[in-house]
Amino acid sequence: MRNTASITQVNISVLISNRAQMGGDCWAEHGFSAVIDFSWDRMATRRILFDTGASGEILIHNLQVNGIQPETIDFVFLSHGHRDHTGGLQALAGLPGIDFTLLAHPTICRQVISTRPELRRVGADSRLLQNLPADRIIQTKDPVEIYPHVYSTGSIPRTTEFESAREGIFQLQDGKMVPDEDPDDMALVFDLGCAGLAVLTGCCHAGLINTLVHAQQITGKQQIHSVTGGLHLMDADESRLEHTISHLTGLQPQAVHTGHCTGQQAEFALRESLGEVHHLLSAGLSIQLPYQR
Repeated sequence: MRNTASITQVNISVLISNRAQMGGDCWAEHGFSAVIDFSWDRMATRRILFDTGASGEILIHNLQVNGIQPETIDFVFLSHGHRDHTGGLQALAGLPGIDFTLLAHPTICRQVISTRPELRRVGADSRLLQNLPADRIIQTKDPVEIYPHVYSTGSIPRTTEFESAREGIFQLQDGKMVPDEDPDDMALVFDLGCAGLAVLTGCCHAGLINTLVHAQQITGKQQIHSVTGGLHLMDADESRLEHTISHLTGLQPQAVHTGHCTGQQAEFALRESLGEVHHLLSAGLSIQLPYQR
């Protein structure tokens, strides 16, 4: 798609995270979901649902308390196939008036097993996409422009030396457990023009710096305006955490909002390094972009 319409405003409404806003009516759970509303200078507004949390009950409740009608969702983007990001999809798809297009990686329904802290399935339900018409499902591993200046990264190359695949995660292939490297991990990128790139992540299993470098490559833009989402640094060792924060700080983002799988220790370290640039995500939070402090 190519359109000269520029993004004028982006509003991110955090629906689901491990925390909820104090005094609000949103429920929290271990998962992530957000609604993104886009405005352009010469185009109608559009609404994307980014991930669906772990359960339909909490997704639908939090949509309601945020005043978001499910039938107004134009597009659903699934960042990867883990259940805490896909668990609400079937409940959403079963609601009346639903007519969204869905984008996901071709391997999103593979069988994923974790051995930590015990043997369990963590991948999406194999029937995840069955309730959706086939003509409204797009499965691709390539970068794609969803709307003008709104991109899916597609599969994210692992190029840094310090962002290695996680241990203890496998996929089942013909009954055999094969190490799983989260090939379906994807992010959304918003090109905000002179303000730079805003990047929205689900779990960032490919690594935050790998993700940001790939966003720069597919857009041809270098300036990182902001990062929002889960960064999956909760299991990161000291070396990886230091390298990640050092690279991120060097990019001089205007805002970094973290939650879900980022981890408390990593969030303390981010706050110490980034100061007021760093913020905590919580269900019920609204973020306007371009962000200005």
